[in-house]
Amino acid sequence: MKFQSWPAFGKHLSESTPNHLSPIYLIIAPCSYERKKICDMIIASLHKKDPHLTPQHCDAAAVSLNEVVDQLNSRSLFGSAPVVVCDGLDKLKKSGWEPLLTYAESPSSFSYLILGSSSAKNTADLYQKGKKELVVLDLSDEKPWDRKARFQRYMIEYALKDGKTLSPDAAQHLLDHIGLDLPSLEQELTKLICYVGERKAIAMSDVEQICAVEKTVSTWQLSEMVVWESKAVAPPPTIDLSWLLPFLGQLRYQLQIGLQLAVMIDTHMLPGDMAKQLPQLRGALFDKRMAVAKQRGQEYFRSGLKSLFEIELLAKNSGGTAILLFDLLTAKLAHAR
Repeated sequence: MKFQSWPAFGKHLSESTPNHLSPIYLIIAPCSYERKKICDMIIASLHKKDPHLTPQHCDAAAVSLNEVVDQLNSRSLFGSAPVVVCDGLDKLKKSGWEPLLTYAESPSSFSYLILGSSSAKNTADLYQKGKKELVVLDLSDEKPWDRKARFQRYMIEYALKDGKTLSPDAAQHLLDHIGLDLPSLEQELTKLICYVGERKAIAMSDVEQICAVEKTVSTWQLSEMVVWESKAVAPPPTIDLSWLLPFLGQLRYQLQIGLQLAVMIDTHMLPGDMAKQLPQLRGALFDKRMAVAKQRGQEYFRSGLKSLFEIELLAKNSGGTAILLFDLLTAKLAHAR
């Protein structure tokens, strides 16, 4: 069973707890912190079935997967069922997957295996082998607006756990200025919860008073600047693949919008009909985007999408650093203008 959105996966997890949980899960998400949070939710569901379960954590590239499989197939006479959380599948060479492929075909009925990967690379065989029992959450191609909506829901739920209500405009403000970085968002929310004290509501005024919301440019804002503005841009100092891969997805969205506009302009579509095709671009924003698309033409956006595809392949298959890939891509886009 495969899910490509958190709401659908979350609903399945809730409905299967505690008596119909899968013996094997695979979480695919670019951010390691997000993968850990999702794994923790699965473990919380397992604990509802057996509070005494003790998960064992390991890195797929640093352990013997044959030993992991042996552990999963060994029933304890006195303890709880084995639970292994094995992250970093993306670091495995294709030849190293064999123990997992064999196990996925016939997983232990009394053990639980939770796998994590930053990308869907090399996971197709695992899914085919284990599709009878395997439950997959694949967020590798999550759209930026879906990710933003998911984070907004998460922040509201995060505040509720501490008995606080977070207003939608306050959540939106945090997302717009901090970006889609879950650790930073949690840090700001923790500060806000402490700041409001006994009050039950966190308002926009609290965010403006206490949070350093101007400290970063969000990946969404940066993708807009790269595609629509003729100015040099810089990534965050701590850039890594967990930042770069979601950014590339947001960049693809901007380039696809540009190409769609350029095609409609070349076919002499009326502006009113164009606006109906792109309801996400409203008012002055539509006019600005159309002016840039008319100036640059289809070739710029097609070239940009081609360059983006090349960088994504390098990000997933080469040893290039995130900063090198970012600089290479922005140079290609600047040259194509």
